[in-house]
Amino acid sequence: MWSLRITFFRYARAQRVWPKGIGEQPMPWNPNPHKTPTTSHTPHLRRGVWGRIGPRFCHSHIILFLVLGTLAGCAQFRPLPPAKPISQDQAHRLITQLRAQADEVFSFVGVGKLFFREGEGETGMNLLAVGQRPSRLRLELTHTWGKPLIYLVADKQNTSVLSFVEHTFYSGPSSGLQGGPYFPFEFDLEIAWVILSGRIPILPHCRVESLGRNEIALFDRRGETVERLTFAQDGFIPTSIHLARQGLTVALSQFKEGSMGPYPSKVSISDGGERQLEIRYTSLEFNRPIPEELFRLNPPPDVKIIRKNYQEQ
Repeated sequence: MWSLRITFFRYARAQRVWPKGIGEQPMPWNPNPHKTPTTSHTPHLRRGVWGRIGPRFCHSHIILFLVLGTLAGCAQFRPLPPAKPISQDQAHRLITQLRAQADEVFSFVGVGKLFFREGEGETGMNLLAVGQRPSRLRLELTHTWGKPLIYLVADKQNTSVLSFVEHTFYSGPSSGLQGGPYFPFEFDLEIAWVILSGRIPILPHCRVESLGRNEIALFDRRGETVERLTFAQDGFIPTSIHLARQGLTVALSQFKEGSMGPYPSKVSISDGGERQLEIRYTSLEFNRPIPEELFRLNPPPDVKIIRKNYQEQ
């Protein structure tokens, strides 16, 4: 369990000698290195090192080292005191700060990649995400070599999807397309907008409480959990949020410094099952002018059109 190495000797040139200051005479060459020198042919040992140190002195020091090592080893396994939850005042300040950070963004342009995983399968695409208040969103998904796959434009009233793979144009109320063919998760548009903008959505709530270290929970009037936020141990930035009613967990990581403070360049969304959506931003710009025509999506000729509740035209 314990290993103690105390080196008294060093090799110098081709012969073993006593280091200066330890023995009184040089150590003569021993013709049998596997045999310990005796006092018969090394009389200076009687008055050299062992004469100065003594076996009792060495044994007492070895015992002392073992005792100190045992005490130090026990101290490492001593349990830490339980961490205190975030105070009520600090929890309210953090929620207020996060809401203000989300509200100060009125537009964003994000470029990166999107990965959709289900079971062992994975699909990767290039991503262009553009958002503008109030809750207008455009997503463009393309192959890694640039061929368009899906264009999506959504606002609070309407959602339009153009599938280049199926040569089909979908259009209908925003609530009608949630959970459809191109929405792996049921997301409120405002929540999706805030997450894509690199900010933290703060859902309507009636009570704020910290139940554990680096964790804040939001409750409604009935006392049910609406949202749970987990913060980094060394900061005030959430690393994950759980949306209880949607049954979704959003993990935030690989933060980068942007023009409006740090933002997560990696966002992972999962439902606790086999499905996972991951966004990796290479760049994310805030509050730049966005042309109005970018939020209009018209069906090109020779495509199938399905409007409102997937009724084919």
